[in-house]
Amino acid sequence: MGQSKVGANEMIIYEQKDKFIMIEQHEHANVSGEMAIHWDMKYFQNKNRWADVLLAVYEHDRGWIELDAVPFWNDRKQVPYSFMDFPLPPKLRAYQHGIDTVEEKNSYAGLLCSLQYTHLISEVSDDPQAVPFLAYEKNRQNNMIKQWIKNEDQKTDLYFHLSFLQFFDELSLYICLNEPGTKKENEHVWFRDGFTKSKHFPFMNEKSIIAHWIDEHHVKLSRFPFVNDFEINLKIKKVMKQHISQEGIAKAYENTSYDTRTVIFIK
Repeated sequence: MGQSKVGANEMIIYEQKDKFIMIEQHEHANVSGEMAIHWDMKYFQNKNRWADVLLAVYEHDRGWIELDAVPFWNDRKQVPYSFMDFPLPPKLRAYQHGIDTVEEKNSYAGLLCSLQYTHLISEVSDDPQAVPFLAYEKNRQNNMIKQWIKNEDQKTDLYFHLSFLQFFDELSLYICLNEPGTKKENEHVWFRDGFTKSKHFPFMNEKSIIAHWIDEHHVKLSRFPFVNDFEINLKIKKVMKQHISQEGIAKAYENTSYDTRTVIFIK
């Protein structure tokens, strides 16, 4: 991938010489769920919560669906808007809408999504505009924790389930943000030392699961907590810069057909 510029706006994007690789956030989340269904259940805590947690994995980015419909262009930088450039207020509204929607389907899944987004915002933003969002979500979390968490075992399970969601968020981003076949030293910096959230799995003993591209279609994991090898098909768009300059980003994106990136995870 060389010196590609990597970022996330209303979509997940990285740049190549003549094009942008663009992946919708909800597609990334859907792929997270498609990965999670292959998990070996002997490594899962509180199997009664499996359906709730799996829903959270599949749906955790659904707040981005409307924002994904039309990409935004940054005239100053001559690239699609990055995560850091995308205005915080509409992003937070999208987050909150997504959490609300998941909570309506399943309140435990909604709790996990709320915990995920407050974690993300707390890590990357000290903007005063984030304060009301964080306060609202903390209140939501407190109310839902009173409803669902009655003892220390359930609290331990909750944070395992959050780590589970975060791990599959990272694993899906790994195949979204790295060009297939990328050498380890050229991977996006987030993933070179492994998936940080996997350290919280009891069976990992504070060590991270590390992924390596074997070739353009196969990824090998240092620890394989899945039942069998499995295949993932990711929808992406390769939007040519020439088309953007001729038609504008919205039209160029609309007129670009989806490609499929096929990745097989192996022991």
